[in-house]
Amino acid sequence: MSVFVTTYEVNEAGMPLIEQHNAAVAAWKKKGWALVDELGADGFQPGWGGIRAILFKEGAPTGWRVLERDPRGAVRCVPRKTSKAGKELAKRLGEVGPMPRGEDAAALFGWAPPEMASCGNKIYFPTAQTIELPSPRHFIRLPRFPKDNWPGHEGLNELPESELMRAIEAHNALVREHNDKAVTH
Repeated sequence: MSVFVTTYEVNEAGMPLIEQHNAAVAAWKKKGWALVDELGADGFQPGWGGIRAILFKEGAPTGWRVLERDPRGAVRCVPRKTSKAGKELAKRLGEVGPMPRGEDAAALFGWAPPEMASCGNKIYFPTAQTIELPSPRHFIRLPRFPKDNWPGHEGLNELPESELMRAIEAHNALVREHNDKAVTH
């Protein structure tokens, strides 16, 4: 099957839908950071099914298995499921639930293809991106194929991929400029 990825920018008509998605993402992150605080950890790594790993600056506490150690001593850990403490930790991570993804945002706009977009050994997933600077812009990239029969949505404007890339480059330039000023002051 031929797959083509189409880029859309969310317009005013679509703002309530993307705001609903972004609120769900923010609520998920809030739950993740609350768990990080409860555990005395320093961060977390999201994954498809929820929280993939917890980050600790000072080594792994009891019940955790180290996946990776960085040169400064911080560790990326998962619960050690062979222990009672690890099983309880795994349960707590699971309670955070899965992070809302691009498919969830796309579904709000009526995107529900009859089959998964794939070509050869590649599977394509929708993405939802918010570019914050210089002003917020919301984009959705959808894997399309000739027979998906999706009529589009009034809340989305199709645009060239290059427009998304320009928005990302402008955002990154402003962030670099801000960081450069912070370092020199």
